[in-house]
Amino acid sequence: LASDASPRRVVRLLRHGAALQLQPAAWLEGMLPQLHQQLPNLREGLPTVLEALHALRWQDHELVELLTEQGLIVTEDLDDD
Repeated sequence: LASDASPRRVVRLLRHGAALQLQPAAWLEGMLPQLHQQLPNLREGLPTVLEALHALRWQDHELVELLTEQGLIVTEDLDDD
């Protein structure tokens, strides 16, 4: 389902999985490699990803740090435009 997911699809899957309150152990472990792979391509979906991880009570400080860094990069890019 998500082995070659686009950044938009990764964001949607995370958002919908959190909204449906699916057990993270059943699906999130499979999504995290895709999230890491698509991280450089994420722009608009960053707040949604953070919201979904928060809703799932996912504890991964390294991932949150990477998402924060990506958010700073995106913000800098927007300031340059």
